[in-house]
Amino acid sequence: MPVERQEAYLKVCQPYLRRGRVDSIRISTRPDEVSASQLAFLADRGVDTVELGVQSLSDRVLRASRRGHTGRVAREAIRRVRDAGLEAGAQIMVGLPEDTGKESLETAEELVALRPDFVRIYPLLVLRETELAVRMERGEYEPLDLEGAVSLCADMLQKFEEASIPVVRIGLQEQDGMGGEGSGVLAGPHHPAFGHLVRSSLFLRRVLAALPGTLPAASRVCLRVHPHDRSLLMGDRRQNIGKIQSILAKRELRLEEDPGLARGTVQCDIEGERYEGIGE
Repeated sequence: MPVERQEAYLKVCQPYLRRGRVDSIRISTRPDEVSASQLAFLADRGVDTVELGVQSLSDRVLRASRRGHTGRVAREAIRRVRDAGLEAGAQIMVGLPEDTGKESLETAEELVALRPDFVRIYPLLVLRETELAVRMERGEYEPLDLEGAVSLCADMLQKFEEASIPVVRIGLQEQDGMGGEGSGVLAGPHHPAFGHLVRSSLFLRRVLAALPGTLPAASRVCLRVHPHDRSLLMGDRRQNIGKIQSILAKRELRLEEDPGLARGTVQCDIEGERYEGIGE
């Protein structure tokens, strides 16, 4: 965007910032568009958060996706934003061309080391009448299926949560024309509650980790979670509970809400013995 237009847009915000009607300004841009002088320009005009379209830190994936920049450029951009005293957000995408899943996990690990202030994770969807759609029809690209995308994103989410890096969004925001028959989405892991699927998948892992390896016969099992985590425990269409009950066989299962528990934590009580699966 021309500097003159940036100046004009940011000028509109200044009276609101001065009167306290607006707390801060957030922008999104490409990693190869954040020079030191550009960041100084933004900071002087009230911008305090810069989100970078990182997508991947794998050069091979970036080339195949024709992003026009390298992983090194993205790494330097994150450092440059933070050195300028601004919040740095990183937007990443799973399912890009040439990404086997390994590259996405490596990107997450590298981002943990780079310490952005927050992350967004998006699944790649193939839209109609695009180059990627043509490549898919030729057999040159295969999108992730929903189950694979959810599992991969749960692995990435776990890495970020263990590093205390907030993941503020998982999945695309639903927009007109994206879902349903005749939509613009041709293929890929599209789901209106994709983020919930990922978070509940990770929560199920914590529940299973809290269960002891051997359960006493005819034992009663109580799972205790924070009230806001109940939907994660249940899972989409009660799938998590169904899987837990299948593991417990005919043992009695009871669910309890405990506002004193930390979010992302599950306690498992079995005949007076307590086990824990800890998240954040």
